[in-house]
Amino acid sequence: MKNYAFTDTSALRQFLLGQGIPVWNYGVGEAKTLDQLLTEIKHKKCQLSIERDRVVRSVKVVSLNVYQGEKILVEDRQIFVDGRVHRRATRFSLAEKVKYCVETFSEALDRLMWEEMLRLVFCEHVTGSALAPQFEWGESHSYPGIFTHYEFYQNEVFLPEKFILPLVVHESDGKVAHYRWDDR
Repeated sequence: MKNYAFTDTSALRQFLLGQGIPVWNYGVGEAKTLDQLLTEIKHKKCQLSIERDRVVRSVKVVSLNVYQGEKILVEDRQIFVDGRVHRRATRFSLAEKVKYCVETFSEALDRLMWEEMLRLVFCEHVTGSALAPQFEWGESHSYPGIFTHYEFYQNEVFLPEKFILPLVVHESDGKVAHYRWDDR
């Protein structure tokens, strides 16, 4: 199976169009842009291949469910730089793509905790555990027409009641993530 790499958005667009992918839907509504897909590929956060005559995006994800008492932290939505809103329907509090051939799952989890809101929490105050990996397959909501194979490595963390986490986080790529606490 060949993994494809691209130097620019134009080459990626031509490849996807050649495979019948509706790139005109990218950057519309909740769909991400071609530039965002290219960034994922360049930063090794996903791989594109052709399997059974269709484009497949492979993604390895470390996730973290954050609990505090009887509450679970939930990412409600992301607001992109251009103002579009992407509602989140994930079952994880936080998630980060693992960089292929660059980092281990443990390193990705550390990066997740630094890049997301848990950078404010020091590890000695947190107890947690790793759960068995989960696998999912289906059409991507972020990238219409592309099937995605997800490999999830889920973790849990239990925060002491005294910690107050921000519910709005400005991320390094310019988007703003909004969180809320739900009952478990």
